[in-house]
Amino acid sequence: MSPRPQVLVIGTTADYIDDLRQRVPGRLLFLTDPAERDRFTGPAPAGHEEILCPLEDSDLVTTAVRRFVERHGVEIAGITCYDCESLALTARIAGALGLPFHSPAAIGRARSKFHAKLRWQEAGLTAPRVKLMRNITDVLEFWRAAGRDIVLKPLAGSGSEFVFRCRDEQACLQAIRTMQERIPVHPNRRMYALERLPDHVSPVDTFCAETYVGGAEYSCDAVISNGELRVVRLTRKLPLDDEEFGTTMAYQILNDYPRYLPERELRVVLKNAARSLGLYHAWFMADFKLFRNRIWLLEVTPRPGGDCLPALVSAAGGPDIRLAVLDFAAGQRVSLPQLAEYRPLVGLQCFASREGRLSQLEMPEDFVRSKLVQVCLNKRPGDVVRLPPEDYDSRKLGTIIFEPVARIPVEAQCREIRKALKVEMEETAHAT
Repeated sequence: MSPRPQVLVIGTTADYIDDLRQRVPGRLLFLTDPAERDRFTGPAPAGHEEILCPLEDSDLVTTAVRRFVERHGVEIAGITCYDCESLALTARIAGALGLPFHSPAAIGRARSKFHAKLRWQEAGLTAPRVKLMRNITDVLEFWRAAGRDIVLKPLAGSGSEFVFRCRDEQACLQAIRTMQERIPVHPNRRMYALERLPDHVSPVDTFCAETYVGGAEYSCDAVISNGELRVVRLTRKLPLDDEEFGTTMAYQILNDYPRYLPERELRVVLKNAARSLGLYHAWFMADFKLFRNRIWLLEVTPRPGGDCLPALVSAAGGPDIRLAVLDFAAGQRVSLPQLAEYRPLVGLQCFASREGRLSQLEMPEDFVRSKLVQVCLNKRPGDVVRLPPEDYDSRKLGTIIFEPVARIPVEAQCREIRKALKVEMEETAHAT
């Protein structure tokens, strides 16, 4: 018999599992794909801590979880996940075990870049105009009607993967061709699969086009429960011009609301955005833009913020988001700071600018001591780097957290740090 109730964590990465096990030993039960476990070189959880099962067939997975829980006498206190591709599976397992979580229909609406924005517009909220695309003819018609500046993206997905800004016909053609060729053979098929969509829309060969919206972009974590909404963290997203569209190079923690973003207005918009998708008791992340003094919704997904955000929020004096989400899933009270309590740090994501095999990756010690709060480089000499659209992950070199100096643009400080990072690469013919 399990000594204490467990929180069931669905389909996350092995490095996350290793970190969570060390932080809250004995509290978690993990459902992991065997392929993910095989890729990890660190220690594996004990047999009673992890269910190993391929995750693509939700019926088989649900059966495996039920049998494990019954065989080991595990009491499940709650269920959660950290990854977009595991949300639908989490909803299915939660329903089978009678655990509180969002409905499969709500997950489908939230994960669909098209249907989410339709819901928001029906609720009177502001979002880019969207349309489903099935071929280049559809794309060019929308592009001309939308002022020849649009964003093309998968119907589902996460982050900047296969997200394109198109300002000419050639860009439209290249974007749709890239998605048509690469999404059907993508190794993470669950990322681009959607269930419970209306109109029998296929997320593999149907894409989303939306009007491009200018303005500053922001990201936040928020909690909605018992009809009330609380903003957990608020960050400004900083893109750098030399990277492809959609890539966030840095997140800047804000300890106050921007001039044109009143707290009450943001809370009302986020609350209505979540509820219009069917999310009534949720920890979620949201992306939005401020343009012409209005909040333009881009994404609301019922999972915590990823990338470097957990480390950044923790370094800035906020909660450990990953652990707080576990408490929330277990129905425990979560203590959250006010925005004013945060230290206004910046999390700079470091990306390789070219392909090859890493021969050096180092930040000079004197630079670290004088300017930086935290350096976490997750690549090593010998690692092979490939670039998008072939690979969106291997180019990620790590995260550097720093406290920006007043009166110097944060973007300029990011460029200075990137320049100081010593990155040397040997050319390779796609070595493995």
